[in-house]
Amino acid sequence: MVGLVIRDRDSGLVKVDMTMNISQTQGSVITNSANGSITIPTPPVGKTQFPIVVPLQDIQREKGKLPSVVISGGVLSWIYSYNTNGWGNFSANCIIYYGYY
Repeated sequence: MVGLVIRDRDSGLVKVDMTMNISQTQGSVITNSANGSITIPTPPVGKTQFPIVVPLQDIQREKGKLPSVVISGGVLSWIYSYNTNGWGNFSANCIIYYGYY
């Protein structure tokens, strides 16, 4: 494996190990509080894609719901799903970052 390993001179303990998988951000999309999908670039061979959902508004005070996110076949899709019988539930506007490791 190629990479950088830095060890403590006295103890030999590893301080930095850059031979592991490090994530790379590919882009982001804002949901506008609605279900949706976008086409995204495929990762390099041997890498795995991931999403990170970040709310753009306070979701704790007003029962905002985050979307479920799936990446499959070069498409990132998200859907809001929650019990519509409860008072105050709403689809929170979010930004979804996506990348690979």
